[in-house]
Amino acid sequence: MHTRHVVSARDLGLGFCRELFKRADEYRTRLDRDPTSCITDLSGRVALLWFRQPSTRTLVSFEMAAVRLGMSVVQVIDPQFSSEYKGESEDHSMRTVAGYRPDALIIRHNQEGGVARAAASAARAFGGPVPVINAGDGKGEHPTQALIDVYTLLQLWNNGTQQDLSGAHIAIGGDLQGRVPRSLAFLLADYGPEITFISAPELRVGEDVKEYLRTRDISFTEETEIDGTLQRAHFWYWTRTQNDQRTDKEKARLAHVDPRSMQLRLSHVRGMRKGAKILHPMPINRKPGDVSEIEPAIDDIDTAAYWQQSANGLYVRMAVLQTLCSP
Repeated sequence: MHTRHVVSARDLGLGFCRELFKRADEYRTRLDRDPTSCITDLSGRVALLWFRQPSTRTLVSFEMAAVRLGMSVVQVIDPQFSSEYKGESEDHSMRTVAGYRPDALIIRHNQEGGVARAAASAARAFGGPVPVINAGDGKGEHPTQALIDVYTLLQLWNNGTQQDLSGAHIAIGGDLQGRVPRSLAFLLADYGPEITFISAPELRVGEDVKEYLRTRDISFTEETEIDGTLQRAHFWYWTRTQNDQRTDKEKARLAHVDPRSMQLRLSHVRGMRKGAKILHPMPINRKPGDVSEIEPAIDDIDTAAYWQQSANGLYVRMAVLQTLCSP
């Protein structure tokens, strides 16, 4: 039997996403009706979380999703406590843990392409391949975050009455060189919105993303200022500066970029079109002394949809696990 992985948003496909979103709706409805509901869809199965970078939402929501489905969870959160600290190769580590027959191997990697390499290693494990889920790989991709994002956009667009995003205008802004906006743009190509990318020139979206959108006939433009799009966009998808993914040399090259130029403020919200919503994959940078990409006063107004977006992470990741791990 073919083993399905979730490594790149480009590989998911519209049919897969629609079935997965139906399943997420079912879980959301069931847990809304009874938060103590005991769901045993994957009882007796095991999820292994192997994380090489810090995480709150991805780690906790995957673990909660697994537990809600009746799975057991094993974690390896810091490679320095694995045998790689003793010199073992990543390939041997992945082949070893996959050989213990987890039902899903959920990996966050610090290098672009690291999860794809891990999936190739796991495929050669003694006992056969294991489904691998990309929980973020360096500057590469974060496909389950893109699934959460599109699921949320579909809930919000025309009150959830459409299966696509045709007619919607989405502004994607901030630091557009990270894994999250890349995966989101790739997945949006299946849903047909108009996109405006907004960033400083040094942080613009990659050429590979733009070329992919062109091949899919997705209309997009690029801007360097927020104000020109305020009355046009239905959704504002904002991201923090990804300095944790950059080398010291790369950070020095960007030191002159003024973070205030890409900060969403209440004054912007007042100028947005009626009913506009702000999304963010989180975390939002609120480090003392830094300029946050979203003004704190926005957190508790109706325009902020990122709390709904974050909560959807549970249902979407439950659906991902159920889809990949069911018999």
